[in-house]
Amino acid sequence: MLEAFLSESRDNLETAGKCFLALEDAPNNKDIMDELFRAVHTIKGSSGLFDIHAFTQVVHVAEDILDNAREGALVLDSGHIDTFLDAFDQVNAWLDELENQGSLASSASETAAELIAKLNQIMPVELPSSTTDANNIDDVAIDNSQSYYGELPSWFSKLPQDQRLKAYLALDTNSQLFSIDYTPDAACFFSGDDPLHFVSNLPGLQWFSASSLNPWPDLLALDPFSANLNFQILVTSDNDTLQHHLRYIPEQVEISMLCPSSLINIQGEMGDLGLYEEFCKQAELSVVNGKPDELLRNISTLLSMSGDELYQTQALHWLEALIKHKQTHAQDLGTVELALIRCMLSGELALDEPPIKPEKPNTKEEHGSEDESEALNQQIDNLDADKVDNELLTALLETQVEMLSLSDLDAQDTRLSSVQRILNAALPQALKTSLVAKASFSEKLVACSKAETITIIQSALEKLHNGGIDIDAPEVAPPPLLPSSSASSEEASSTEQQVSASDISSAKDEKTAASKVLRVDQHRIDTLMDLVGELIVAKNALPFLAKKAEEEFDVRPLAKEIKSQYAAINRLSDELQAAVMQIRMVPMSTVFQRFPRLVRDLARKLDKKIKLVLEGEETEADKNVVEELADPLIHLIRNSLDHGLEMPSERVALGKSEQGTITLRAIPKDDQVIIEVCDDGKGIDPNIIKRKAYEKGVIDEERLESISDHEALQLIFAAGFSTAEQVSDLSGRGVGMDVVRTVIQQSGGSVVALSEVGQGSTMRLTLPLSMAVTRVMMLEVSKQLYGISMDNIVETVRVPISEVQGIKRQKAIVLRDRLIPLFDLRTLLEVDDAEQSDELAVLVMHHGDEEIGLVIDEFHEGIDIIQKPLEGVMAGYSFYSGTALLGDGRVLLVLNIPELIACQ
Repeated sequence: MLEAFLSESRDNLETAGKCFLALEDAPNNKDIMDELFRAVHTIKGSSGLFDIHAFTQVVHVAEDILDNAREGALVLDSGHIDTFLDAFDQVNAWLDELENQGSLASSASETAAELIAKLNQIMPVELPSSTTDANNIDDVAIDNSQSYYGELPSWFSKLPQDQRLKAYLALDTNSQLFSIDYTPDAACFFSGDDPLHFVSNLPGLQWFSASSLNPWPDLLALDPFSANLNFQILVTSDNDTLQHHLRYIPEQVEISMLCPSSLINIQGEMGDLGLYEEFCKQAELSVVNGKPDELLRNISTLLSMSGDELYQTQALHWLEALIKHKQTHAQDLGTVELALIRCMLSGELALDEPPIKPEKPNTKEEHGSEDESEALNQQIDNLDADKVDNELLTALLETQVEMLSLSDLDAQDTRLSSVQRILNAALPQALKTSLVAKASFSEKLVACSKAETITIIQSALEKLHNGGIDIDAPEVAPPPLLPSSSASSEEASSTEQQVSASDISSAKDEKTAASKVLRVDQHRIDTLMDLVGELIVAKNALPFLAKKAEEEFDVRPLAKEIKSQYAAINRLSDELQAAVMQIRMVPMSTVFQRFPRLVRDLARKLDKKIKLVLEGEETEADKNVVEELADPLIHLIRNSLDHGLEMPSERVALGKSEQGTITLRAIPKDDQVIIEVCDDGKGIDPNIIKRKAYEKGVIDEERLESISDHEALQLIFAAGFSTAEQVSDLSGRGVGMDVVRTVIQQSGGSVVALSEVGQGSTMRLTLPLSMAVTRVMMLEVSKQLYGISMDNIVETVRVPISEVQGIKRQKAIVLRDRLIPLFDLRTLLEVDDAEQSDELAVLVMHHGDEEIGLVIDEFHEGIDIIQKPLEGVMAGYSFYSGTALLGDGRVLLVLNIPELIACQ
């Protein structure tokens, strides 16, 4: 699961990175935003399977902000995107830690807190969070209609009193009370599940109990690998978070939402009512007048005189705990406290009973004026719960409209909260509305803007003129619950988040595409490739065997049969090799997609306007070849950014567009792939290159006079060469281009620089499509076999010695009007000279942008080999690129011709 999570998350991070960069050019593109949100949502959801809380927190906050942006509440700018990219860089680093260490570092939580603080600055408004806030408990206990609450489970009566109180105090306006019946699958241990660990990590877990699902068998018949468990669980959580945690086991759980007031279970014998009558009277006044300290003192006194077994004692304990909790969270006392006080006289806990009329509630707003506060107090004083007429209500409501009109309708000030308090007290109080309706009306009112509040008042006025008003609790739609195991597929589908038709279609397409993709570890592919290599070596032994049968044992029919079987095996091995090679092929996009972010960040750092164009991303090459390209391309692109492209003001002065363009292009060509990095900058002046190279000792004075402009451009790849006047953190040290050439040549390729002053530059890399299987031509020099890659061979010719000409100190031939310089491979390898003959065997091959001829002793056939790197002492000889095992057991040395010629 971890391997799948790492692979999937890296893919989604790459998708997210592309989407962030695309949003800079199209911030209102809904399709891009939806794709980005899905990628981040998938990462967050999958991370919940592992104990990486810091990781999940960061991605969760990012998801919340993106959800707001998706709904139009926020438009992401470049600064926002910088913050997101920094956060996801850290997420990617955490993935590396998970892969290498199996867990996050101890500093992850601190790092996560810093990132979350930066992310929260993007969206200044409060976002939904998985953390619980201390809010008014009364709203949770009574703000919803109980019509959708499930029945109490049978085990609920066994719930200890202290657990009930703990769960009740854990409730807030963002959470509900749920009971869960969880029966793990009998074979859950075989899928890596740990039911106890799973339950222990449930969000908002308050209590659970485990029991056997079926009677335990005898010890000898007991199957320790078969789960026989059932869990009864009580949690306080928001529905979305709980559903997310249970998303993988919907058929194993039955979940019900419970009424929070069901937790309050007061039991025991009723004590002497005379002892509690005066307390209850004083306690109610303390609640409505907001005097919790006074009430706590009275409770403490009464508890000292009450027996532990009494009904009133349990009610006092609940009352004391609720008051202390609300004091801690700076909350007002409310209806639950009143209900607990009254039950001490009635013996019944009635949470739907209206509260008593307050003597004189304090309506003074913390930031309101003294005059306004006094007027509000006077208005409420004049409101009699028993004698309220329509005329008084009408006057009161009209006054509130006038107060709201005194300020900007959309501005938030104390008038709105003051008016809402008056309406909250006046309308339900006057009509003796039920407790549930009052709380619902109150919650509805608090969430209203000024315009909505005025609309409510005007509606009430209209109903008053028509003979009275009726305040009902707004309808509360039941939140979706997870389907039980017996739920139908239609019921289960109703629990999913609603998506548009286009999203559903897109999801189907993605599912279809995903079903055709099989993720295989690279190590397995490499193992298969090694086996193919062994097969090729074994296949290459058959021609040697046929030759031996014919020449040494004079068994021509057997030799013919071996050759016939060789043809069949050769065809099959070639097809198998091609199939394995195809598996290893990956598109250039896997490396190209790293650079939009690099170009964006460096362009902002250099204060340049640069556009990156990617072409030929679908071009495929061997995975190892593509991975080797990453470092060279980074150096080339950084050079174009720093040296190649001018500042915007310079480009405008030269008549160019303010925005420079870098083009990264891949072109397939036969058995090679050509990568070009082009820019439309100032280009490279060969005269400056010559002068710098001479000053740095790269070339001598004689070479300075004779070197061509094209050859001078290639000097930028020399070690230690740089045209930068100052060393920066981007360039100037003279090592980048040397690294490019070294890496490309080690991969069997070549690199060449092309440029036109004032128009731009192109760096062209030529690489083999594959580094796994190489086709080489065998040749003989001084009775020793060597191999040369077929990729660079143009042709083989035999030239009479008389046609060889001398140009200065270099021998050359003219071949079809082309001047081909000759190099004697015997001289290059410093081996014994062969006997002179009337003609020379010449191997014509590419060397950079020109053709050269290698003089050898004899040509041999071409074969496929699995090239192995040199080891030990031989690893120090760079003119050998590797070795291969021939079919007869001999070792073939593969030559690195560019290095041989450079060593001349």
